[in-house]
Amino acid sequence: MDIDTQILIMKLRILASFIFLAGMAWAQNTRGYFFVAPGGISAAGTTERAYEIGGGVERLLEHGIGAGAELEGVVPGVGRVANAVGLFSLNGSYHFLRDRRLDPFATAGNSLLFRDYTANLFN
Repeated sequence: MDIDTQILIMKLRILASFIFLAGMAWAQNTRGYFFVAPGGISAAGTTERAYEIGGGVERLLEHGIGAGAELEGVVPGVGRVANAVGLFSLNGSYHFLRDRRLDPFATAGNSLLFRDYTANLFN
């Protein structure tokens, strides 16, 4: 891993720490979460198992609009754990029903995939 990638990863870790700490300071309209989930990685017409672990925070703003950040690691289900990648996402969202038990929403944003390289993605 080259020095530029190491610096980028360090900056992302610091940013994620600030986001998580700021999330603790916000009032009731902030939601923090942690997840462990099975998934899949698709490329060239095939899909391989993968496992994801991460967390994030979302802040609900005015009129159902929200903003959030998420940091996760994706580990392949087959092959070497050294092939794991990181994913950092910044998202916007719209919550259709506010202040209810049911919370349907739409979300989209930008993701940064990183390992010994980086790639920008849309989600």
